[in-house]
This record gives sequence, C-alpha cells and structure tokens, in this order.
Amino acid sequence: MNEFWRGILGPEMPPHGHCYLGNEQLVFLHVLSDTLITVSYFTIPLALIYLVKRRDDLKFNYMFLMFALFIFACGTTHLVNILNVWYGAYWLSGSIKAITALASVGTAILVWPLIPKALALPSNAQLVELNNQLQNEVAENRRKQDEVERLSADLRNLVNQRTTELAEARLNKTLLEKANDSLGSSNTALEEFSQAGTKGFVEPLRVIDVYSKRLRDRVGGELSDESRQWLAKVCEASAQASRLNAGLLRYSQLPLNEPVEELNLDGLVSRIIEDEEMGELASIHPQGLGTAVLPGGTLTL
Repeated sequence: MNEFWRGILGPEMPPHGHCYLGNEQLVFLHVLSDTLITVSYFTIPLALIYLVKRRDDLKFNYMFLMFALFIFACGTTHLVNILNVWYGAYWLSGSIKAITALASVGTAILVWPLIPKALALPSNAQLVELNNQLQNEVAENRRKQDEVERLSADLRNLVNQRTTELAEARLNKTLLEKANDSLGSSNTALEEFSQAGTKGFVEPLRVIDVYSKRLRDRVGGELSDESRQWLAKVCEASAQASRLNAGLLRYSQLPLNEPVEELNLDGLVSRIIEDEEMGELASIHPQGLGTAVLPGGTLTL
C-alpha cells in the first residue's frame, strides 16, 4: 500500500478477519450486515435533509440536521468495520467513532430541551378538531353574513317602500290642501251668494207683507168671504216666505265644523203632502211648517 493510503488509514494492524479464523460464512455475515447498515444510515440523512429543504417552515429544523449528522457518522463507522475485516485501520475507525461520539453527545444535549416544546405542539387529533372548529366558525360566519345581506336587502326594500308611501302621502296632502282651499273658496262664494240672495228678498217680502196687512185692515170688511180668504193666504204666505228667507240666511251663516244633528222629516213631509192634497197649507202649523235643528242653530220653516 502506498504512503498516501497509509497516511489516511494509519499503520497496518491485524484485521478482524484473523478473529473470524477464515470462516467465510462468518465474514460474509459481518460484511453483509455492515453493508446494509451503512446503506441505511447513509439514506436516512438524505431523507432528513430533503425534508428540511422542502419544509423550511418546520420548527427545530436544526435538530433534523443534527440527527442527519449523527446517523451519517454511525453509517461511516460501519463502513470502516467492513474495511477492518481485511485491513486493520483502527486509527481511522477510532477517529470516525470520536466524530460520531461528538455528534451523538451534541444531539443528546440538544434533544432534551426540545422535548417540552415538542410535547407542547398540538397533536394531529387536536389539529383536526381545531380545523373542524374553524370550518364551523367559517360556516357560521358565512350564514351570519348571508343573514345580514338578507336583512340589508329587506331594509332597502322597506326604505324604498316607505319613501314611495311618503311621496304619495305628500302628493295626497298637497292635493287635499288644494281641494280644501278650493272648497273654502267655494263655500265663501256660496255664503256670500246666499247672504246676498236672502238679503235681496227681505225688502220685497216685507213690502208684500205690509201692504197685504194694510189692505186686509182697511177694506177687509168690504170684501167677500172668498176674497178675504185669498187675502189671508197671501198674508200667511208672505209671513211664511219671510220666515223661510230668515232661516236660509241664518243657515248660510252657520259654521261648517259644527256637528250635524239628524232630523226626521217624515212627519213634516207627510203634513206637506196632506196639505197639498187638502189645499190648506196654513193648517200645518199656525207659525210655519216646523223647526229643523241644524249645526249652529235652528231653522224655522
């Protein structure tokens, strides 16, 4: 062996093969076992390094690297054991074991403080339960959001409906005010016309009543019975017309907001019809047709 390999492997010593007494089956057993262990130990660090590279969000990534170094060193010791079967490189084997010892001690020192932190991490069952709770909360929030949107839509529809109703109410109020103003103007004009008409009849009726009475007093005795009867009817009709005109004048002056009392005119109408049939209008009542109770006063007929 040249000096290069001798410097790396160290001085040659009796290999382990001497201990196996040349038993090929025993040598094969040790070599095959160490080979499989070495391959496995070299594969595990690759898997750990791949995990750390792909999942850099994992906590305690440095611990995975320490385990990878420790396992790789263990695999190297088994690789040297295969070499020691034929060449006793015990200095190299001891150096690798020393490196393995340092890696194992460092890993052992670092792993214990991590145990409480690792135990504090939630388990898969807790994560699943937490995920289910979050999904339920999301579903509940979505349901509440849908409910809020529905209530908002109902509120908008209600506001639009109330706005339309208020607009219609304002329009109706305006129309009603205009109608009231027009009705007030019409009532005022009607009142003025009624008062003017009734006042215009006062003087002619008074003249008829005065002169018919004077005629009755002066020449009543010289008239025939039929003429006196006609004159009496003229006087009564004049007085009745005066009372009717006075009643209409009072009625035109009544306030419109007074309550109206109902009046049963059946008897009055019956007497008017009966008088028309009998030809005796004055027989209904010596003072007139009757008295009607109206808002604000009475009307004598």
